[in-house]
Amino acid sequence: MPKLFGVVLLSVAFLFTGTVEAQGKRLKKVKDQQFFELARTHSAGEVVRGYSSKEGRVAYYRTKDGTEGLVVLTADYTKVRGYEGPTSMVLVLDREGRVVKTAVVQSLDTPEYVTDIEQAGFLGRFAGAKVGTEVQVDAVAGATVTAQAMSRTVSNTLKALEPLFNCLAFSPQGLSCSDPSRRFKPLAN
Repeated sequence: MPKLFGVVLLSVAFLFTGTVEAQGKRLKKVKDQQFFELARTHSAGEVVRGYSSKEGRVAYYRTKDGTEGLVVLTADYTKVRGYEGPTSMVLVLDREGRVVKTAVVQSLDTPEYVTDIEQAGFLGRFAGAKVGTEVQVDAVAGATVTAQAMSRTVSNTLKALEPLFNCLAFSPQGLSCSDPSRRFKPLAN
């Protein structure tokens, strides 16, 4: 009887949190140097500086044409379980907090489902979504659970970024925050 109670309790905990490890597997920790490389690759700009805050890491980028914004790694902010496990994505945001680009970094979900989602152009559907908003996009047939989890991952990350984004000030030297309770620790790149 106690064993059954433990299984039921674990199942209920999963239902309420929506996040668990995929059968003992975890997303690999992305080190700061890897984070910088992801930011450079996906922003198509110069990464001016990276920061760590209590919410997670952000990289401030600037392109040759003067466009600037932030790059974040969703795994720093949320871990939503898909069909087999969580997926970590890079979100590239403009300075107004709109998603410019989304890319999968790693996934514990079924590789075929993730490939189907990428090939269907699903990740492009997040373009224009704004910090603080919930994203509603249609799923991909055959990969519904994975697509819904990715959508929740983007939504959760955008919501988690709202307080941080509301205090940000961009400058040529980097970022600052008008809220003294929010501290940015520069990352070594």
